[in-house]
Amino acid sequence: MSRQYGKRVYKTIPFFQRIFCIWNRQEGSATVEAALILPLFIMAAVVFFWMGNLLQTRLIVYDAMQDTAQCLAEYQYAYSYVQDEKTVDLPGNGVNVLTAKERLQHYLDISPVDASCIVGGTGGILVTRSAYSEADGCIDLKLRYKLQINVPFFGELTWKVQEQIRQRAFIGMQLENNETEENRYVYITETGEVYHTSRTCYHIKLTIRQIPDGELSDRYQNLSPCERCAEGRTTDGTVYITETGDRYHLSVSCSGLKRTVMRVKQKNVGSIPPCSNCGNG
Repeated sequence: MSRQYGKRVYKTIPFFQRIFCIWNRQEGSATVEAALILPLFIMAAVVFFWMGNLLQTRLIVYDAMQDTAQCLAEYQYAYSYVQDEKTVDLPGNGVNVLTAKERLQHYLDISPVDASCIVGGTGGILVTRSAYSEADGCIDLKLRYKLQINVPFFGELTWKVQEQIRQRAFIGMQLENNETEENRYVYITETGEVYHTSRTCYHIKLTIRQIPDGELSDRYQNLSPCERCAEGRTTDGTVYITETGDRYHLSVSCSGLKRTVMRVKQKNVGSIPPCSNCGNG
């Protein structure tokens, strides 16, 4: 507003000019906000990237630990065999920290592990325990190392990691008593005429199949109707058979398709002969 010759004169800014000024002020504010937020966003993205890298590193080290435990389990079997045969006199029991560290390092050398995430690299992974227990036949393996990450504005952060695995050695199992004919267990059925040495023998573990009844006059013409569920009855389009049976059945729940198997000592079966499939081994 100004005075000209005693009169008040008001100056107004055109509408489009006012819009342009407001836009310029908003654009400047957005630029300041972007300048503040963008570094924080980049820092968060870097941290998440490194966290994923650390997780992958830990998984690879654990895989190497599992591989080492299995290798020690195999080594213990070889050691036990040599000791039983008395061919070589070896000290200790075959499982120790040096053997575990060597195998672990070999696995990590050929793996895609990022050693920069580990304090001291892969050499910074310490095998704190590698021992075999004769009491239960298991191998105990323990590791300790530190993971590290560089966080912008915060510097280097580290934390300790400890892993442990308990692996059964591949040494088989010793029976309390020597297995003889007197204490060996076998399997018989209620109406069976032979005994079986294996519970999975196909004579007692039946595999039931469903077939069209039209195949009874072709591929399975030697089968007779089951006296419990099929004799004197007509089929409804399908029947049930087994691989070793000599009957066909109309009901899958027929007792002729069931086997009541009993586990008894071989000395109690009397004169019953062994099964031709599993009893000759």
